[in-house]
Amino acid sequence: MCIKQFFTGLSKYLDDHLINDISDGQIGVALHGFNQCAMDEVISQSVQAMFVHDSQASSVNFYDEVLVQASIRRRKLENLLIEAVQNKQIDVHFQPIVDTKTNQIVKLEALCRFQIEEVDYCVQEMIHLAEELKMINAIDMIVAEKAVKAFVQLDNAVEQKLTLSLNCSIADTESHHLQELFTFINESPVANDDVTIEITETSYFEKNINNSNLLEHIRDSGVKIAVDDFGTGNSSFSYFSDFHFDELKIDRKFITNIHQIKQKFFAVNMLRQLSHDLNIKVVAEGVENSEELETLKLIDVDFIQGYFFYRPMTAEQIQEHLAGSAYVD
Repeated sequence: MCIKQFFTGLSKYLDDHLINDISDGQIGVALHGFNQCAMDEVISQSVQAMFVHDSQASSVNFYDEVLVQASIRRRKLENLLIEAVQNKQIDVHFQPIVDTKTNQIVKLEALCRFQIEEVDYCVQEMIHLAEELKMINAIDMIVAEKAVKAFVQLDNAVEQKLTLSLNCSIADTESHHLQELFTFINESPVANDDVTIEITETSYFEKNINNSNLLEHIRDSGVKIAVDDFGTGNSSFSYFSDFHFDELKIDRKFITNIHQIKQKFFAVNMLRQLSHDLNIKVVAEGVENSEELETLKLIDVDFIQGYFFYRPMTAEQIQEHLAGSAYVD
């Protein structure tokens, strides 16, 4: 009612086209007398409400302290992320992947870690933000460069045979990022046979039509392709009829409590059987207890990744661990 009265009052002083321009724009509203704020602060709040305005929801946005603080936090995270990428202030940790037959580490997945301390955040939140800002490809390349350098040093320092997994986002169909990452791998000191490129299920099955020839070229070179987070999207088993990948990583939502939920047991077992029939290796993600591990071994899953064995570690921590553990070839 107050907003209508406001526009009615304006109509006495402004032309109709100006009224329409104002009503079609972003309008922030803060209430004076609702709290103890002085008028200057109320004006500032109305401006802040305008800046966090959702034009799809309404032409008017009332001041909300929670929304404003969330907007301020997001802008700060955006600036910190942009600065981190520009200065390559991104660390690489490795999460081991374990062979279920030997319980030995056989592969390391390179994961990004941000050197940001000013704001509380989780890594996945920063990944989503990077995708929105179209910076995820740059992060992939920074991680790949640092991971390869660390992996070469680690590989020279330990006797155990290890391979490396690198993540690749191909959500942008116009991007040549997959080709860029493959070119980097092909020119790196790490043998192609020792590298796997991980692509999320949604990106792989929705975008591979534009990359199928490239995926086959990559596989022919010796680099393996893994479909990551399988089970998080809407994929059909029919996709297996025209596959271009070597590994299937089953998302943890299928793994958690698999020893108690028979539907999960049968689903993972069916995926494992189909994959093995097609000579595809299976990795179970998010394994966190011995019951899940034993069930997955019973199903004959090839590899395990999860906190039950190892959390992500630095290359130095992995080297120290491998140096202190007995390894039987």
